[in-house]
Amino acid sequence: KRNNGHCNVPDRWPENPQLGKWVGKQRTKRNRGLLSNVHIKRLDEIGFIWDLLTSNWEKMFEDLLDFKKQYGHCNIPSRWPENFKLSRWVFTQRVFWKNGKLSKYRIKRLEEAGFEWNVLETNWNEMFSALINFREKYGHSNVPRSWHKDPELSHWVGKQRENYRKGLLSPDRIKRLEQIGFIWDTIDNSWEENYLALIEYKFATGNCE
Repeated sequence: KRNNGHCNVPDRWPENPQLGKWVGKQRTKRNRGLLSNVHIKRLDEIGFIWDLLTSNWEKMFEDLLDFKKQYGHCNIPSRWPENFKLSRWVFTQRVFWKNGKLSKYRIKRLEEAGFEWNVLETNWNEMFSALINFREKYGHSNVPRSWHKDPELSHWVGKQRENYRKGLLSPDRIKRLEQIGFIWDTIDNSWEENYLALIEYKFATGNCE
């Protein structure tokens, strides 16, 4: 503890395998009710952690709160280079939640911190809102390809068309996009628009030249 600041000696610690084994044995004996109150008290006095899984969860949760203070949200990027361990932990919480293996107490604490369980759904809704803003500003939903003002929205719009063609877009998302006038086949739509313009031209000039 003097050298490392804590009592969590790793299992099979190469510097002292016997100590690592002994520490694990103390936890096992306490769980089985075989460790004396005197030994428990002495270990407690130096900050011995009996439940490493709970201790680790609390440490990661504190790191998550620090991340939120700095960035304003809990959506830690996948394989975040600044703290890969935290990134992995966040992913694990979502997996446990999806499989019904996360306690109600932990679910509540994470939600109170603003944790989002389905990041993909959240991201989709954010991009959909951006598309609505585009439509309100320009009068249509045809975001240009490689649009310099918002490349992310341009890419997202293209991805929706690709998923639609491959049958990977849910009926709910298709409906929501069509309700705001989303065009699936921009090439065909462009042809129709130019054909109507040609008719107007002929009406005005008497020819199609």
